[in-house]
Amino acid sequence: MNYYKTELLKDYNIKLIGMIEDWCSGFKMAKELGISRTAVWKAIAKLKDMGYEIETRKGKGYKLLKKPEISAYEIVSRLEKIDDIVNLIEEVYYYKEIGSTNEVAKKIGKSKILVFAEKQKTGKGRLGRRWSSEYGGLYFSIALTPILPLDDVPKITLTTGLAVCEALNDLKLDAKIKWPNDVLIYGKKVCGILCEILGEVELPLVIVGIGVNVKNEIPDDLKDKATSIKEFKDLTLLDVFEKIIKKFYLNYKMLIDERWDTIRQRWVEKSDTIGKNVVIKVSNKEYSGRAINIDKDGGLLLEDGTKVYSGECFYIS
Repeated sequence: MNYYKTELLKDYNIKLIGMIEDWCSGFKMAKELGISRTAVWKAIAKLKDMGYEIETRKGKGYKLLKKPEISAYEIVSRLEKIDDIVNLIEEVYYYKEIGSTNEVAKKIGKSKILVFAEKQKTGKGRLGRRWSSEYGGLYFSIALTPILPLDDVPKITLTTGLAVCEALNDLKLDAKIKWPNDVLIYGKKVCGILCEILGEVELPLVIVGIGVNVKNEIPDDLKDKATSIKEFKDLTLLDVFEKIIKKFYLNYKMLIDERWDTIRQRWVEKSDTIGKNVVIKVSNKEYSGRAINIDKDGGLLLEDGTKVYSGECFYIS
């Protein structure tokens, strides 16, 4: 099966997984979970389909031998450890392989969902560029309805970049942020972020797409520009995911609580761009100069006073 949907705090399969960490009978599971023996059997079959190795023994019941490295239920289990996370995410849509998590989130068209894929076939970054999304990376999108003035919604991109950078720093990785939305390790891209806004209304739906190279191989033609966490540390997908979600939720709440100045200051501290000479390409225009700050509206401030709010950033010597 390619697709699973589950709800936080409501799916009994999460508790069932915990129950079979040691031998547990179908009768006991049915009684404690308030479901039928047939439902238990179907749940066990579903878990096996998702990659859980489960032993069945007559007279003893079921025992979990091995969990998959990542699955819908492992994602939900990590999310449920985060206080008040249901204020951000209520449902998880999990795919083995998909076109693009952002595109699926847009089609679903509602807030408080997370769309996760083990592999993307048509993952994309800014300007429609292809994002290599092979197995071993993290690819997910969160759909939000932020209570923010419409002019402040683009700040979510910078807030997300800061969250990923700080999460990787907490995992002892030397990550920095390149304006506007890339996270680098030693000058090479390890994470891309694509935020899309649906509808010019008072409460737009915002899709925050995050792609992180964790254990995936980098294509040969991108190795001079991109890297993967596995080159520096052996981390699980779940550990990286949990750190990023925690940081994102904390930073997002700060943005909603009108603490943008704090986010902006921390972004500047983590920036790889501030202090460098840059060229920013925006459509048919170019802006060049030394990047000195992020202004109060989220634009990149150049030394000559120019403010740029979007575009492709290149470093120059």
